[in-house]
Amino acid sequence: MMMCSNFFMYLAARGQGKTFLTALFCVVRCILFPKTKICVASATRSQANEVLLKITDDFMKNYGWGSENLRREITYASVGANKAVIEFANGSWIKVVTASDSGRGSRANILLIDEFRMVDLDTINTVLRRFLTAPRQPNYLNNPKYAHLLERNKELYMSSAWLKINFIFTLQQCQSHVGRQHPRHCCV
Repeated sequence: MMMCSNFFMYLAARGQGKTFLTALFCVVRCILFPKTKICVASATRSQANEVLLKITDDFMKNYGWGSENLRREITYASVGANKAVIEFANGSWIKVVTASDSGRGSRANILLIDEFRMVDLDTINTVLRRFLTAPRQPNYLNNPKYAHLLERNKELYMSSAWLKINFIFTLQQCQSHVGRQHPRHCCV
């Protein structure tokens, strides 16, 4: 559902593998769709770094299956307190951005907000969603034959379930209603 939805919301209990699944999505998306730009945000930078750490520490090192192939796809990986980015051989990248007013200026095709219930709704609307200014521009779109295949940007929201008084309850209700009318919106 993450791959085919333009708006995806995943609410689940703690320990259900939200970070693992989103890290896996990011890797698959970056490999299969060249020049993909993914920004990962969270209320704290260390929480957002968890998605990149899953890739560098789990997918690239711990598992015998595919880790050699993944290491060949990734040209640069740095996960630190000040800079966290993974770059792929095909021009795709994943980077962590700050979910605050100081995080302005980044651009992406996919915005992933981990534990979004902890991020201020105003910050999401005025800072983070502004990252999605231009869709992915693969080389085949330069051919007039394929110009109509322009992709839309994606928003992915992950969080633990929370109280009804939080804005995520209203957002989930609204998107569930929209999802019945628009198949490109999904709430799980």
